[in-house]
Amino acid sequence: MKEMEALLTIKSEDMESPVNNIDWCPFISTVFASVTKDGRVEIRDLNEFAQMAVVTWEKPRDRKELDYTTLKFSPNNPVLVVGKNKGGVDVFRLVGFDEQSVRPFNLQQQDLRKHLDKTRDKSKGVIGD
Repeated sequence: MKEMEALLTIKSEDMESPVNNIDWCPFISTVFASVTKDGRVEIRDLNEFAQMAVVTWEKPRDRKELDYTTLKFSPNNPVLVVGKNKGGVDVFRLVGFDEQSVRPFNLQQQDLRKHLDKTRDKSKGVIGD
């Protein structure tokens, strides 16, 4: 059996905190979000520089007990729901994502394929190295 090889590897901005959850954006093919163990939420767009999040939310410094633990994109709207370790959820409207989602799906697929084809040429598959 052939060993599986990652197409690309993207590290969290602080490169130390484990990733708890990831969700791929259902309406923009190159966008995904992750939430780390320290409660940070990062949204990345592979059409942009993948090693740097286009959006980052960090917990307020005065709320040390609050951590985000899980997340999910709305399937129909530019909304991200983020679960908390103490119960409850925060709902974020993703400003600026409305315009991107209007692009035809086939063009979004081409963007994603083009980006992944570029990363396959890298020996380790690590973006930004």
